[in-house]
Amino acid sequence: MSYKTSIYEDVNYYFKCFNIFLAKAKCEGADMWNRQWAGLLAQFQFNADEEIRMLTIGAGAGYRECLIIQHLLKRHSSIHITVVEPAQKPIDEFKIKAAKITKEFPGVSFEWHIQTFENYQKDHRVSDDVRDGSFHLVFAGHSLYYMDDWQYALDGMYSHVQSGGILVVTVIRGQAGAGRLAKMYRKLEGCSLNLQTSDDVKHQLKKTNSEQMIDQNMYREDAYDISDVFDESSVVGNLLLDFLIQRRDFRMSAPHGHLEKVLQFLRENSVQENGKYWFYSDEEDVVAKK
Repeated sequence: MSYKTSIYEDVNYYFKCFNIFLAKAKCEGADMWNRQWAGLLAQFQFNADEEIRMLTIGAGAGYRECLIIQHLLKRHSSIHITVVEPAQKPIDEFKIKAAKITKEFPGVSFEWHIQTFENYQKDHRVSDDVRDGSFHLVFAGHSLYYMDDWQYALDGMYSHVQSGGILVVTVIRGQAGAGRLAKMYRKLEGCSLNLQTSDDVKHQLKKTNSEQMIDQNMYREDAYDISDVFDESSVVGNLLLDFLIQRRDFRMSAPHGHLEKVLQFLRENSVQENGKYWFYSDEEDVVAKK
């Protein structure tokens, strides 16, 4: 197996790595996320009688989408959510949550597309001569990494936003530990596959599409216990390392020099506390208004 093999090539392996990574978090930052999104959505006063249309890309099990819906319901009674997610298991979990919402709020409806965003685009791409899309809100939460051509995908996401609407793309923060690791490693490897940061998203949007970038400083700091990464015999540590670099079986397949530089970076950029190494992997919401 090549050391450049993405962890996304096997969905089950990806979620195995991802769940271990989440379990190592010091805190979830849910309260901060809720406050930031409440403030963001309060800025966009769409017609109260209008159906709010939301497109969510790579929704997973829909945890954050359900929170967004709760915020939207404070001002709107009619909401239609188009869900694009290629994995069946998280879609099934999302549908359970959605059924509870639609039972309590009949004005909320869902449309399901069990496919990649690339395939969704083939059938629904907004043509270049049409300025506006049909969605008030397009949300891509940590899904841009999956795209083979992320710039093209990002442009497509923005094209789906209607005039006055917003695109929100959540990715790792470029100025924090995980973002700087991604920048370092893609230079080392000579490949940027699955290693995008908020800095890359901002640059691409400013270059091609966005008339107005909204500087909200919407990011959440979160530290993760990566101590096991430094134990080469640890199965958990190897899975954590794969998630951080977004490459499968990295310790076994990467050139020795690459591995040493990654481990050195992680040591030097972690905070040691009570015998543990805490590494910051902040997330940032990049917001663009059309």
